[in-house]
Parts: sequence; structure tokens; C-alpha cells
Amino acid sequence: MKIHKLKCWPDFYEAIEKGDKTFEARRNDRNFKVNDLLHLREWSPADSLHSALGTYSGRECWFWVTYVLHGSEANQKTGIAEGFCVMGIARAAVDEVKRFTAKKRK
Repeated sequence: MKIHKLKCWPDFYEAIEKGDKTFEARRNDRNFKVNDLLHLREWSPADSLHSALGTYSGRECWFWVTYVLHGSEANQKTGIAEGFCVMGIARAAVDEVKRFTAKKRK
């Protein structure tokens, strides 16, 4: 089980916070697995095409990965490209996050 700190754009962050978006689609460059913990931090990208900088809003939330649907060229039934995944997510309670992060620090 891992903790993944991820940037989350404002529109997506808001939908996740409200409970309207119960999944997260990502490039699977981190080998996401069920029972991993996502630390989503709201990120506002730069307004200008000439600036590579963006900013964190300070809003953050934690979610458990409950399911991972992997993309694959071999399995075209999913419609998800190889190297990507869609994760089912469920809000993590504050006490769960504290216990999980405390274990990781030991």
C-alpha cells in the first residue's frame, strides 16, 4: 500500500469533494493498486501559456483506491489506452489517514 500525492485541477477537485466524481483517471506511471491512498491537492495551472508555474489552493482530501481498471492494447474491452487506468475511489476518514500515515513513518 502506497500514498500517492497528486495534483487535482479545480473542476475535478470540486466534483470529487461534492461526491459527484467517484473515480479518478490517470496515467498509470505509479502502479496504482487497490488499498493505496490518494492525497489529492487542488492545483490551479498557470493562466499563461508562457508560464510553467501553477499554484496549490491549500485544499486537499484523501481517498482510498477501491478498484483499478487497467488500460491495455491486449484488452480492448475497456476502451482505456495502455499505460492509463481508471480507479474507483472512496473518501478516507481522518482517523484512517492518521493511522495509515503513522505506519508509513515507522
